[in-house]
Amino acid sequence: MNADLDMFIYTASHDLKAPISNLEGLLQALLEELPAEVRQAPPVQPMLERMQRSVDRFKLTIAQLTDVSRLQQAQSQPTETVELAALVDDICLDLAPALADSGTQLTVDVDACPRVSFAPKNLRSIVYNLLSNAVKYRHPDRPPLVHLRCHSTARTIVLEVQDNGLGLTTSQQGKLFGMFRRLHDHVEGSGIGLYMVKRIVENAGGTIAVHSAPGIGSTFTVTLPAPSGASLSRPSKLLNPRLISCLHRYRTMKKLSTVLLVDDDETSNFLSERLLTNMGVAEQVLCAANGEEALEVLAQHGTVFSPTNPALVLLDLNMPVMDGIEFLDAYQALPLVKQQAAVIVVLSSSMHPYDLNCVQTSSITDVVSKPLTKEKISNLLQQNFPWACREAMQSSSNY
Repeated sequence: MNADLDMFIYTASHDLKAPISNLEGLLQALLEELPAEVRQAPPVQPMLERMQRSVDRFKLTIAQLTDVSRLQQAQSQPTETVELAALVDDICLDLAPALADSGTQLTVDVDACPRVSFAPKNLRSIVYNLLSNAVKYRHPDRPPLVHLRCHSTARTIVLEVQDNGLGLTTSQQGKLFGMFRRLHDHVEGSGIGLYMVKRIVENAGGTIAVHSAPGIGSTFTVTLPAPSGASLSRPSKLLNPRLISCLHRYRTMKKLSTVLLVDDDETSNFLSERLLTNMGVAEQVLCAANGEEALEVLAQHGTVFSPTNPALVLLDLNMPVMDGIEFLDAYQALPLVKQQAAVIVVLSSSMHPYDLNCVQTSSITDVVSKPLTKEKISNLLQQNFPWACREAMQSSSNY
């Protein structure tokens, strides 16, 4: 059942994110094409701002939906030794505007648990959700007080977040950790945060409980297993062997010879091609609607030593006829001299673990979320084609 739910969420989030990414890209393109006086005109500016806010809300909902499915992989997240005080400080920086605006007095006492053995991202999600909820659901008639405490036993580490906020009835407490449950409608939210916290905690072998009274406040208690052995570290990233063998032919270029976009979404290709062209990244940008067309395009440009051979392939994963994974398999089966592209970067709408797991053993250089932006392209160039990055940055400064 969990696997079916995970696949449904993956499919839904991917299919929803692609068009909203395109809409955001088209909105940005429209802003760049409109004269300043038109953009700032009274009827136009408010409408453009509302459009952007709508896009942002849609993106947030999709991101939260994707987060649900990512919990399926929470148990496989690498455990590390986390400095709890430093993690809390980092979270407080993110929450600083909300803490200041609400006048919240936050006290932190985690000296009894200086280090916690846990997946850092998961532990951050737990603490962030509990603290941000304590601020959001404050009582309107008194200054908000929030206490974060930690203590440990031989077998457990216990985190507590206590507030003097609105509080919850017994009935509300029974519904609190359900997916998409929202018990208060006066603040924005998706009703997914505490569901995620509960799943993360339980996947780690822990428990979460709440004690609350209406009009008095709530205390959330998270109990986690104590450290049991050395922490794990992330595997180091392997350098693409094709990149090593092909870099020499680009050293004298100011821009890339060719970039190949492989995506069945015409709007996505239009926006990516427009951005790459305006930034002056390559002499030409080619498009292919699927993996099979991409192989044909590559075959037309000879071998790795061809001057018009694509230096960079930006590859979507979900396509008809031949998808991105099938393309990578077919590409890697070619003789080395026929594997023309020095750098292959996967473009993912969802950044879902299913996509990431599919490509982790492939000889790709990176995985980048859609839509492409100037910053993402600049980072790719800086990492893989620094000599082309300078030219692109100069071009984009006028764009």
